[in-house]
Amino acid sequence: MIRKGLRFLDRETDGRLGGACLVGMVFYKDGRGLDHPRVQEAIEACQRNIGGGQVNPGIDIYSLGIALIFLCDVGPSSYANEIEALLEELEERQKRHGGWGY
Repeated sequence: MIRKGLRFLDRETDGRLGGACLVGMVFYKDGRGLDHPRVQEAIEACQRNIGGGQVNPGIDIYSLGIALIFLCDVGPSSYANEIEALLEELEERQKRHGGWGY
């Protein structure tokens, strides 16, 4: 089942940042490494959406969280600037009561 799922994810794409990061994380966790095309696509999607330390304001809260987890997993040192930008955006969007919303 796992191999069948990986084959499916290897040929399907998701236009959302969180979807791309989730697919990239699947292949990274499967031991495919940073050079796998889906992992690279996810890293590139993060970098496209975090330009000059500013996070694209159109990114949904789910995608922010998944991108943050993904980058922390694949390269906390390499992607420290992107991680910091995502954290700042997440904090900015946090509601006064401590939660987040859609």
